Amino acid sequence: MRNYLILLILLTGLLCLSCATIVHGVNQPVNFNSEPAGATVTIDGNRLDKTPCLLELERKDSHLVEITLEGYETKTIQIKKELSGWVAGNILLGGLIGLAIDAITGAMYKLEPEFVSVELINNTASADNTDLLYIMVIMEPQPDWQQIAQLEQKF
Repeated sequence: MRNYLILLILLTGLLCLSCATIVHGVNQPVNFNSEPAGATVTIDGNRLDKTPCLLELERKDSHLVEITLEGYETKTIQIKKELSGWVAGNILLGGLIGLAIDAITGAMYKLEPEFVSVELINNTASADNTDLLYIMVIMEPQPDWQQIAQLEQKF
């Protein structure tokens, strides 16, 4: 009976040798910030929080992030999973079992970028009560836009 207990303890210890899972876990904190603050952060189609915020994302997947604020252009950022350096620890210490655990849990990856900071661009033209018109020039026109006027210089 005692031999079975020792064998069980050794096997459990062997199965737990997954370096990345132990060292940094299956989720990674990612900071989100925007100027102006208060923009909505949507990750993989799910609205999560407003900027500034710190969100825990699963390491096993890449993520599509949209940062939106009414009256401003939406910014889209791809957070990609990359192989973590802790995989080397599995090769040296954990072997195939540790590598398999880290692969299944996604702990063998790190997410890049870890800090997302965007400057949102105002996409509206407005007039104030002094009858001045403010025009915003956008350097990247969209293909579906139509020209409605042409400015001419008078001498």
